[in-house]
Amino acid sequence: MNFAILASVIILGIAVSLANRMNNSKETKAENDFWERERKSNFVRKKSLDSLDYITIPLDKLPVDILNEDSTVKDCINRLRVLSECKIVNFTGYTNTDLKLEYGTANISLLSEYDESFTELAHILSIWEQKLFKEGFFDETKSICEYAVSIGSDVKSSYLDLADIYLNENTPEKIDELIEKARGLKSANAPVITRLLKEKIQ
Repeated sequence: MNFAILASVIILGIAVSLANRMNNSKETKAENDFWERERKSNFVRKKSLDSLDYITIPLDKLPVDILNEDSTVKDCINRLRVLSECKIVNFTGYTNTDLKLEYGTANISLLSEYDESFTELAHILSIWEQKLFKEGFFDETKSICEYAVSIGSDVKSSYLDLADIYLNENTPEKIDELIEKARGLKSANAPVITRLLKEKIQ
């Protein structure tokens, strides 16, 4: 092996070693930061939850009288009626550590319940609107999807079906508003929804 090749191998080895050290250092720092935040969160006192952005389900403004003998639709409406009695808050994008730091460790069980109710709500709305969309009830689908978007749902179908309705109504400019909504989501789905919406108007 000549000197040039040997030198290249040595330099490459050093570069790889330095890169690994840097990555390990970053990972260690991130892990230490996480555990430090978690440690601090366990000492945060319980705070009032009165100022939370609670979500209500406007059953009187949703199409509960349409196709309500269908088993899927009936199940969705029944589940929404039960859910309407629960407290619902959208905490998408927040970790338990974030919530404990903000509202106190003693509230984490309640906050988790509120968030689970939101996840269920977004899921039910998606099932409901997809059924009505498939059956051709586009105005009714639109009202469900617009409500889902307004509360910060990150379910793709609620955005994409609504975009298709806007296109059929010759109001593609409304898709720009949907794109802005999608961009503002604190969700891993945000980039995907944004991209798919952009494709609708390209």
